[in-house]
Amino acid sequence: MSFRKEFKSIIFENKMNKLTKWISENNGKILYPERNINSVYLDNRNFSMYNESLEGTVPRKKIRIRNYNHFPTFNKGNNRLELKISSVEGRYKTTKQSENINLSHFKINDVNYGVCLPILCVSYKRIYYSVKNIRLTLDKKITYRRIKFGKISNFYQSDPFSIIEIKYKNSSLDNSIKSFPFHFVRFSKYARAIELINKKYNFI
Repeated sequence: MSFRKEFKSIIFENKMNKLTKWISENNGKILYPERNINSVYLDNRNFSMYNESLEGTVPRKKIRIRNYNHFPTFNKGNNRLELKISSVEGRYKTTKQSENINLSHFKINDVNYGVCLPILCVSYKRIYYSVKNIRLTLDKKITYRRIKFGKISNFYQSDPFSIIEIKYKNSSLDNSIKSFPFHFVRFSKYARAIELINKKYNFI
């Protein structure tokens, strides 16, 4: 089992040049071209995973279905069922390939959380960078959609900012990362989605 550490920052469009400059100064490079990511998050009827995310409880878990389709559809194969575990030692993720998924009938009976159903869908565009001994991802054009009766809504909420994630396995950060020009914050796309959708639909 390989644990990793993660740091996140919020970045607005008018600060993007600052990020680009820092990546260049530290000999960073793009690992993969920009691609779409769609994630359906599951939770139980008490929204236990959401509440634990807010409280920072460890260990805690997130269950999601992910694919890289242009649109947020999950009935065309190439899906991955992911369990993301946050613990005192760090974070790790398990992945299982999954084919066509009908969200109307999909559920997970989790040993810790009981019956978990599709709650919402988060979509965004991601660019992957390598900066010395760490991986940096930039997630932009983030949108959040409600799932009701197994159907992903055509209407969405969006954020005005992008999210930077720094992921590494070493016990200490490289000096170049210590010079990172943005503040680190706690941020969960799942928790953010719940908050935005709840304001509109009285979701929970």
